[in-house]
Amino acid sequence: MARVRKRVVPALAIVAFGVLAVSGSEPATEPAAGVAPGDAAELQLRWSQVAAGEWRLSASVEMDELVAVALSVEAAGQDWRRGPEGGAALWADLPADGGRTLFACWPIWNDDGAGVGPTLVLGRRADGELPRIRAAAALTRRDGALRAIESAELRGNGLVTPLAVVAPDEPPPAPGEPVAGLDSDLRARFEAGRFEFDRQMTERDGLGPAFNDQSCFTCHRQPAAGGFSERVVTHFGRTREPASELRERGGPILQAQGVEPAAIELLPSEADVRAERISPHLFGIGLVELLPDEALVALAAAQPEAQRGRVHWVQPLEGGPLRAGRFGWKSQFATLLSFTADASLQELGQTNRLLPEELAPGGDFRVLLEFDRTPDPELRPDADGIDRLDRLVDFQSLLAPPPQTPRAGHPGEAIFERIGCAVCHQPRLQLPANLDGPLAGVHFAPYSDYLLHDLGAEADGIRTRGAEPTEMRTAPLWGLTGRRFLWHDGTLTGGTFESRVAAAIDRHAGQGEAARDRFRSLELAERRTLLEFLASLGRAAQDLTADGRVDGADGARFGVVLVTSTHLRGTEGTQIQSSMDDSMNGFLEPVELLGFVWGVARAVSHRASLAEPRR
Repeated sequence: MARVRKRVVPALAIVAFGVLAVSGSEPATEPAAGVAPGDAAELQLRWSQVAAGEWRLSASVEMDELVAVALSVEAAGQDWRRGPEGGAALWADLPADGGRTLFACWPIWNDDGAGVGPTLVLGRRADGELPRIRAAAALTRRDGALRAIESAELRGNGLVTPLAVVAPDEPPPAPGEPVAGLDSDLRARFEAGRFEFDRQMTERDGLGPAFNDQSCFTCHRQPAAGGFSERVVTHFGRTREPASELRERGGPILQAQGVEPAAIELLPSEADVRAERISPHLFGIGLVELLPDEALVALAAAQPEAQRGRVHWVQPLEGGPLRAGRFGWKSQFATLLSFTADASLQELGQTNRLLPEELAPGGDFRVLLEFDRTPDPELRPDADGIDRLDRLVDFQSLLAPPPQTPRAGHPGEAIFERIGCAVCHQPRLQLPANLDGPLAGVHFAPYSDYLLHDLGAEADGIRTRGAEPTEMRTAPLWGLTGRRFLWHDGTLTGGTFESRVAAAIDRHAGQGEAARDRFRSLELAERRTLLEFLASLGRAAQDLTADGRVDGADGARFGVVLVTSTHLRGTEGTQIQSSMDDSMNGFLEPVELLGFVWGVARAVSHRASLAEPRR
């Protein structure tokens, strides 16, 4: 969930057997995303007395369709601070698979919420007195776009009661979406790059003659384009002197498919070491590229000598001075352009302007003579004159980073730092403030230092450029939640997520031994808290089912837990509150409830397009 900026508009609410109006006719100075100044909808909340001491609350909107309304309500002489701030009520109309989910939440309301569209009944209270609305927030929909009620002008006749009107921030980007704040030109570049990333390649596009798959999307698709996969790719090399990546024999990656069976690559006899590697996700990778080399040098200098990593200085394929590597399991690439050019050749068999010569499968140039039918370089400018290699870089560089829940922090992170995990898995990095564009000065938490560390026998045994066989890059932990295959080779699988993560920690050797031993010595409760923290890395606040995606099932689960839990008590209720309580005050306020609804509604509407290739 987005950090709530708590934009509060003080106002007066007039209540008298009639109308309390929340109007957007005077927009705030920071209109919510999708709300044009002077174009906000007007929400009306109406109390109607249906019997002595019994009041019915309904809501309507003049120009838009209501999606959700959240209120903080209290009655004189009653203490309703048993759950959300002041006893909030939430009504939401959420899209769900195969239909819609409509629920009125919190047991303090009679369950008579009804209606979808411009008018609905929120609920009824029988308290003897007219309740007081402390705060209100709403989402509406116009022409398919979600909008937030942002400002308020309250008017009417009769009794006056204070009221604050709040609006949630737009939720953070979902996996597969671009970073927030892009202008139309950058958004267009992202979408064009996404199309190229998803493209199913053929021989006419330069696929092969040997390759591992037909698109970037195939190996980076979970939970959306740019994500991880559970496929493994074989790397090979020679460790005996002279050590080599065996590029003259088609190395260092084995191509397991071919345009014809005779083109499939076989492991060369010179290879005396092989290792399997899984595909990591690419979310937030553009932020990593923008880290200056000096930042990685400083990270190494600040580490204790026994755990100190080292920068892998590499030559970018595009030329220029040596740079600090950061991409790949061995930090063997310093730039996204180099990383993408190499992947295009090694995984898809596509030559490009940086690597214009084909790899002969197994070193057999006869395969190229027989099956390579496309002129080099095979990645060329598209119809708009933009090199397709640059399109791929555009998409990756603008991908948003994974979420983390709760964004305000998790108590397990203190344990993570105390036992020494954060020495290598650095949580706090910042981009320079003098960058051009929307990413200047951005803080992000990849949980990696992008340095090489010695893992002893638990490394992959492969020599890659200047990285030794026992060295591996610190694996970034953001986006960790839900992964079914862990470690660089994906061999840690089965059991629960927590058991897999515990097994990965237990597998640390070399410079990771000290933190591993401290983890082993933790009390059971501390270990559980630490693993809960690691499960939060990549989990969206709205992912209540913990399946790695946000959909209608999460909206339905939210309603069930709110109704069946006693004011968010119990395990599930506590988890929900900790993920949504951005203010960390122990209560769920209307703006926080509504932020959840907004995130679910937007994720559901985008899920199909994010999870499927755009070809």
